[in-house]
This record gives sequence, structure tokens and C-alpha cells, in this order.
Amino acid sequence: MDDAPTELDFRSCPDSQSNPVSWRVDPINVATGFREDGKYRIRITGEGDRLLIGDEILKTDGDDWVWNPGFYAGQVFAELLCSNGRLRATYKLDVSPHPEKLGRDMLDQIWEFDPSLALGTEPAALPMGYEGNTSTPWLQYARMRTYGDKFLRALSAISRQPLRELVAERAHLPPHLARRADRQTALTALSVPQLLPIMGLGGNSTLTDKPLYFNVPVARETLDSAANRCIAAIVRAVLYRTVRLKRELREIVDKETASSTRTPLSDRWPRREEFLGRMEHSLRRFQRTSPLSEVTRRMISAAGLDAVSADPAYSSVYGLGWRILRLGADGPPQPERLWISPTWEIYERWCFVQLGKDLANFFDDHEWSVSTNRSSHAKAAFTASRDGQSNIELLLQPRFLAGDKSPNSRCFRSISGEREPDIVLVRHDGSNSKWYVFDAKYRTGRSSVLEAMASAHIYRDSLRWNRKRPDYVLLLTPRVENDVGWLTQPDFIHEHGVGIHALAPDYVTTSVFDLLLADTATFSA
Repeated sequence: MDDAPTELDFRSCPDSQSNPVSWRVDPINVATGFREDGKYRIRITGEGDRLLIGDEILKTDGDDWVWNPGFYAGQVFAELLCSNGRLRATYKLDVSPHPEKLGRDMLDQIWEFDPSLALGTEPAALPMGYEGNTSTPWLQYARMRTYGDKFLRALSAISRQPLRELVAERAHLPPHLARRADRQTALTALSVPQLLPIMGLGGNSTLTDKPLYFNVPVARETLDSAANRCIAAIVRAVLYRTVRLKRELREIVDKETASSTRTPLSDRWPRREEFLGRMEHSLRRFQRTSPLSEVTRRMISAAGLDAVSADPAYSSVYGLGWRILRLGADGPPQPERLWISPTWEIYERWCFVQLGKDLANFFDDHEWSVSTNRSSHAKAAFTASRDGQSNIELLLQPRFLAGDKSPNSRCFRSISGEREPDIVLVRHDGSNSKWYVFDAKYRTGRSSVLEAMASAHIYRDSLRWNRKRPDYVLLLTPRVENDVGWLTQPDFIHEHGVGIHALAPDYVTTSVFDLLLADTATFSA
């Protein structure tokens, strides 16, 4: 990397509501001023230079690189490469969510409920913890990307100055090389009369043509030490994860379908595959060279941990290796950053968590439990029971199988193609059972909201639970403008079974359950 920092010249592309703004970004400070779904141009720094943001190579347009952050918010890394592929500088860019849609408090609530619902593959990343059992291939890759190069540099340090151990063993040495004797030396010498005078044990020295040797204790240095065995075990585990990640992530990228609301993985995969290939090659090289090549067993032992903790270089390798291998994303934020879902998906997950809390307050005489075990039926669920029987469920993205498939055990079915609505609320109450569908839409403008109403009509028409249509299908949006206000009116919703409800932390309206259940005394009975 060049010693002199290389600054980038950014400017926003004007739209109907704003004027273009220019600013400079340096490799030292976190650059702000970016917004999701914005459009920016960056002045090309030199002939043959390439700029990667979130591992994606930016396209050029004249003298500029063009960048569109898409639907994500958080910190994203940019890398400036020379024509020969050498890294010139790294930049940290902070992408803010749309001010009228997503807020950080939404993400915090999802994180408290289940971190796995917030993790994703978008380029933006946020600081996360390392507690719990959350694990996904992209989470594992993010940790390897964070600590991988440091791990390799630490391995190089111990290769230059490896730890050795003294091994006690016995050897047959001529008298002039013997430096130490013990009881076993004396006992074996008694069987050789010619050695007795040398040891001062009396006897007559007699000439012999045979060479004389003492069986003496010696100490030998070896690299097959407890510390090196411990490091060899860590290196093998990291190598195994590297190889497995390269295979699993390749399968995920190959199965990816095009989406206008997600940043394509295929554009970012070449850079990430290159990193994993470099990690694999370097780790195999360390295994073939000293000191790891001298190790006969790869194992973590108490003696190995004691030796590792006493040496800074070995302690660094061990610590970085476990940071790469550890699971979990819960707990206090750490320096490492993990990729999250796109902002529209964050909004969907937050709506589920918020509805679960509202539902528990609405039916406070029920006992509530939470399940985050993902299955073919739903990704998460709030379940309420009273008198020992489960009778209310709020489900995140349950599957409604296609009409030609056998219905699942929950009797969810679509009369046409397979569908997966965002949120479903069901009440098991015999003949008075009711159910509702909520479709979270990360939209606010009139045209976008009216276009999104198509999904409400599709769900209302095609979905079945126990052969019954949903009683109501509501779109959930961050806010509702006056020009679509008729879709929020209770009379309209109760008459047509579809409508819109605003749901956001800073946008307080009537509870959706007060709205839906106002005419349903049996539901709250």
C-alpha cells in the first residue's frame, strides 16, 4: 500500500429533489453522506486503477466510476487497486438508511429477538457480538475475511522463530562424549568389565578391539512440541473451514436468482473466491514447512495451551484462529463487522418482532413462547396458549405449498403456485377460527404502495388455511401518505378484506389488532 494516502472525489447524482454534492474521502476517516439506493460518481484516480466496493468491481462511465449502494445500510469497505492488482488504499463508507423508512432501533430489536434474522449477504456491515450459536456460511466468511490476513502474518512470525522443546532420551556414546551418567548408566556398565575402571568402580582394564559405549541420558531439541501441535490443530481447522466455505458459497452463488432488490452475489464472488483460494494455498504451504511439518500429532492439550499463552507470537496465532472459527453473533458489539440483510428485509423482520410484542400485550392473559428454530413451516414463531392448549400463532414466512402438492401438517396451501407471505397470524378456535396475512412493504410513495397492493389481492385470493381464505390481508408500510389514506380506513378494510396499516417506531397509529379485531369478539374471548 502506498505511504501517501490516496483521496477519492465523490459526487452525488442529482435527482428531482436534490442538487449534486461533492466531497473527498480519505483512507483514514469513516466517510459519511451516502444513502441507500443513492447514485454516486467517483473520479478515476489513474489509468488501470480499479475500485471495489463490497468486493464488487465498479463499472466506469467516462472519467468516473459509478456506484449505486442499493437497498442496504451500514458500513461498507472500498478497495483501490493498481493496474497490477496491488492494494493502494482501503476506505470505510457509511451508508445511511432512508430517513423515512428504516432506523437503527429496528435492527436492534431484531437482534435482541434472533440475530440470524438480521444477517444477510449485502455489502454493508455492522459491528456484532460473538455469543450464541448463530452460524451461516456468509457469517463464517465475514469472520475469515476480517482475521484471515492477520492469521497468515502471525503464522509467518512463528515460522521464523518457532518454539522448541527439550526431549529426554538415551543414547550410546563413547566415553569421551559422555557428559552425564545416572543409575541406569551404572547398571548397564556392570555388564561390560572394560567400562568399570573408567567409572572408578575398580577392576582391571583390558585391551579390546571393540569400541566402548556408555548408555547415558541426553536432551534433544525438537519442533514436535506441545505448542506446535496446538497451532497445527488450529491451522487444520481453519484450512478445513476455508475449503468447505469455498464449496458451499460457490453453490449458493450458482443457485442465486436475479433480484432487483438484492445486490447480486455473482458480482462480488470472484474477489471473495480469490481470497479463499489464497487462504487455502497459504495454509497448505505452512503445513508443508517448519515447524508444522515436524509435528507428528495435531492436538490441543493443557501443556500446549500453557506454552502458547506464554509466547506472544503463538498466542496471537491461536487467538486469531479461534476468532475465525467461533460461532455466534449475539452479545456486545465487537470490532468485527458482519454483513446484514437488505433494508427492506430488515423492515419485514422488524414488523414480525413488533407484531409479536403487540400481540402479547393484546392477549396478556395468555402464556407466550418464542421459537426461532427454522423449519419448512416458518422461520420463527410467537405462540400463545391458555388452559394448556396452543391457540394463537404468529408465523414468519410460512410456506404455502402449490395446489398440486400435499398440504403440510399445518394445513397451509396455495390453490396456485407455492407462496411465502411475510407474516401470518392464526387462531385455533374451532368454528370461530380466523387467520390474517401481513405483507411488509418497504415503500411509501403513492405509486409504489398502490403497485404493492397487488400482493394483498393475490394472497387474499390464493392462500388457504384449513380450506379457508384469510379473513384479512394487510400491507404494512413505514408510513402512509394522505393520497392513499382510503386504504387505511377500518370500514374499507372490513368490507373488502384488504388494506394498509402503517407500522414504524416513530409513526404511532392505532394498533393493528385493535383495527382487525374490533368486530371479532370471539377472538379475544
